[in-house]
Amino acid sequence: MMMNDNASWIIVDEREATGSIDTWREYLCISPANDPDKFEIAICRHELVGEIPADWFDDEGQPLPEYSDDTGYLVPEYFDGWAGRTKLTGHDGEYLLGELVWDETYGGPITVQAKDLADVSLGIGTLGWTTANEVALICSILQAVAPKT
Repeated sequence: MMMNDNASWIIVDEREATGSIDTWREYLCISPANDPDKFEIAICRHELVGEIPADWFDDEGQPLPEYSDDTGYLVPEYFDGWAGRTKLTGHDGEYLLGELVWDETYGGPITVQAKDLADVSLGIGTLGWTTANEVALICSILQAVAPKT
């Protein structure tokens, strides 16, 4: 189950996850916390908004002109689906995708100290996120949360 907590998530890393019958993208994301010296880190996915409607296709299974572009689909900005009227961000070929939301399968967002390398590393580890180059990932996270001058 995913929670839509209205946070502004910034993607810092991504991976492909697999289940018994499906694959999907997961994102390691950060979001500012109320305290400027801290931020939240979480594993997020795009919310599944609904199936791509069958009436978007002709009898041969090709997207109708009003729903197609050079990639095969032109997704409208909003869709009235399972969760009501929702802003769309794309599709995965079968489902319409909404905003990034944290996935409570991994617990909730973890609040970490913005300047503490060990705390950031612990947060990543607590979420079970693995990467070939953790140092580079931590550096990119710290750069993303650094105050803009």
